[in-house]
Amino acid sequence: MVNTLSDAMVQIKNAEKARQKEVIISPASKLLQKVLRIFQQHAYIIRDYL
Repeated sequence: MVNTLSDAMVQIKNAEKARQKEVIISPASKLLQKVLRIFQQHAYIIRDYL
């Protein structure tokens, strides 16, 4: 079973460690979209292209 949410969080964490400004997350889900919106509201991520 693939955990899309967990994979996305690992991608974000690894990009942050590598000081990358962009992360492309695929595949996306409705749950992941909601989590990313919460991150955006709390200024953890600046913008998204969902």
